[in-house]
Amino acid sequence: MGRYARSGFTLTELLIVVLLIGILSSMMMLSSSESVSTTKAGNIVNNLRNLASAAMMYYVDSADYFIRNFDGPPQKGSKPKGDLKPYVFRHLRNEWAVQDSSDYYVRNNSGTWWAGYKIPTTADADSVKKKLKGRAITSGLKGSASESTYPAPNSTASYNGEAVVWLMIRTNTH
Repeated sequence: MGRYARSGFTLTELLIVVLLIGILSSMMMLSSSESVSTTKAGNIVNNLRNLASAAMMYYVDSADYFIRNFDGPPQKGSKPKGDLKPYVFRHLRNEWAVQDSSDYYVRNNSGTWWAGYKIPTTADADSVKKKLKGRAITSGLKGSASESTYPAPNSTASYNGEAVVWLMIRTNTH
């Protein structure tokens, strides 16, 4: 009987392998974009906590009035104005702890101090907002439509995908 020794793979087998590789690689692409959003959301929460910690250290050390409003790192050559800007540098070994600092804020609203971050409109902004929303209750995050509006300090509502995410630093009780 004429049996031929088979060498190599058939076309059907090769197509199945290529199809499986394509499916697996597309699944990896989806999971890697999710992890990027998770990482960005984690960085935002950590940066807000760093700002809140620096603000509280300033408040405890100064034993005076709380900080003025803060918008990003000090400009080169600028003189310290007695606010948080030089304090952040002094307590964090002259390293700016927050990336993209122009979108971070420390603000006072009627005696309640907030650390805030304006989420830039990028391709993955919705995914990052979704991840922040998932961390809102455990992290104490609140939201507002803009950097000039603030959440109510006593509100039980948490961050719900707004343009600006806030973390309460402290409330004056006098």
